[in-house]
Amino acid sequence: MSLWGDQRQKYWTYWQHFDGSWLDDPVSSSDSTAKYPLKLNPFNMVCMLHAGFLFGEVQDGNDPLVTAVVEPWGRGSSDEQRDTASRLTDIVNRVWTENSGRALQQEGGLITQILGGCVYGAAYDDTLEAEGRLPIRIDHVMPEYFFPVSAPTQYWQLLEAIVCFEITKLQARLMYDTTVSSDHALYQEHWKKDSYEISVDGAVAKWGGHALSGAPVGGIVPYTYIPHIRVGEFYGISLLAGKDEIAQEINERYADVGDIVSENARMLPAVKNSGKITVRTLSHGVTILDLGRSAPGMDPPEITYPTGIQPNVATISWATELMNLARTEAYCPPVCFGIDEGSQRSGLTLALRMIPLLVHIRQERTLWTPGLNQIARHILAICADKEIEGVTKADLKNVRIWQEWAPIMPRGRDGMINELILRLNAGLIDPEAALDRLGDIRDTKTAMNLIKEWMEFQAELGPQPGEGNPFGGTGSRGEQAGMSRPSAPTASSTQEE
Repeated sequence: MSLWGDQRQKYWTYWQHFDGSWLDDPVSSSDSTAKYPLKLNPFNMVCMLHAGFLFGEVQDGNDPLVTAVVEPWGRGSSDEQRDTASRLTDIVNRVWTENSGRALQQEGGLITQILGGCVYGAAYDDTLEAEGRLPIRIDHVMPEYFFPVSAPTQYWQLLEAIVCFEITKLQARLMYDTTVSSDHALYQEHWKKDSYEISVDGAVAKWGGHALSGAPVGGIVPYTYIPHIRVGEFYGISLLAGKDEIAQEINERYADVGDIVSENARMLPAVKNSGKITVRTLSHGVTILDLGRSAPGMDPPEITYPTGIQPNVATISWATELMNLARTEAYCPPVCFGIDEGSQRSGLTLALRMIPLLVHIRQERTLWTPGLNQIARHILAICADKEIEGVTKADLKNVRIWQEWAPIMPRGRDGMINELILRLNAGLIDPEAALDRLGDIRDTKTAMNLIKEWMEFQAELGPQPGEGNPFGGTGSRGEQAGMSRPSAPTASSTQEE
């Protein structure tokens, strides 16, 4: 319980850091002046960038940001086993798509940066069949509402889990067929390997007319916690951990520079050597100050400004260096923000400058992959238990699941196409896989059929004039395609005639 309480306190601190509510702090309890008037949140954009780079250069569309692949173990698998694995792949990705998986994964990617992890759950829900969907629901639960108990040396294996948060009176009645007296109610899920119960204010909830209690499908706790970076404990490390002090320091130092500039701008002028000042308006409407004549033996009247404090280079550079240090601590080199000394760089050079972020993102993907694999197995276990789409428990044996990630860095389109053409001509990739790698063809099987039809149509037309001619439709001696070069003209009569 103390571990859960400590973790919830961390979540509260991380949320304040991300949303910038700490920037509203006053100078003191007796002074309501804003302590951080610039309200500069240096790590908000950093979290957004990390979430974007986590999923990489994904093609726009409705598919999940990360797609699952199921395939049989062993090179000697039969065609039937490969067909079954392909069918299981379609089911997993369909469930994600029908549950707005693209948005769920994007939100989870951002939550992991902020809170150090995210939580997904897969559950059987037969009410979805009325919408033409598979009866499996994927839930995204906020980590502060999730209280897990894992195996001591197997963090991916949950022995027990509690999900607990507050819902409104109307939500309790409309969603869970439960009437409560107060305006709010406590929603709670309690999962074990052999039993589960979902309640609202202590009363067993209902969903689709069914009481939400009994034995879980497959004897598993259906939730998966995906950590950001995990080191020696169950919970992941937030990207914001330990960065509140430097964020405050950045705001204070930039505020110092701003104070100096503001003080100089508001500085009042002083009048010297003048006994009488007269305000005069010229004929064209301009107002001037007449300082009068100078007194005998004195310098002429003048307006001067006191010497103010000038912001030196060290003051400004220190604030800038603090910002760069904060970005470095967050694995974001300057090139991530378009800052690269104003010169052109090759793609390889930019990638090398991105090494800190690339290494960190690969570490994140290393932990996301087994989490997504576990969710996929939960989905398929529900299918086998409920006989969805003809899936059986035998189908789930001797198969492995992996995740197909998009490239982290943008890649030149022409380079990728040239590589695929070379591999295709060398027999190192099949045409359907090459089309799939392009990323802009949704149905590769239909595309392959259309290509075959086009090739058959061309074959029926037969060879065309100039086809295969290295001279581009012109013969080696200058003749046009399909025509002989005309011979030199000859005289029809002799000179004597």
